[in-house]
Amino acid sequence: MAPIPSNAISEAVSNRNMVYLDTPIRGGTVSAKEGSLIVKLGGDPSACEKVKDMLRAISNSIYHNRPFPVACIQYKQSANSERQALQLTGNDETVE
Repeated sequence: MAPIPSNAISEAVSNRNMVYLDTPIRGGTVSAKEGSLIVKLGGDPSACEKVKDMLRAISNSIYHNRPFPVACIQYKQSANSERQALQLTGNDETVE
């Protein structure tokens, strides 16, 4: 999910006394079957602690990105994806 809708959802649910956690998950089908997905949590620290045990069913790599609030993880993920794309482009040009 993009950062802007993530912020809007977080705000909407907080107005209803609920908590929204931003939870990007990295890895594919094989990682999911092995329980080795990478889970990054963003949001209220106490809420993140409450869901960690549940998330251990799919991952042993669960990170709470303190002090980043909801949506910051999405920005970090987007920046990382762009960096990887630039590296691949540079590698491709080097090979040619």
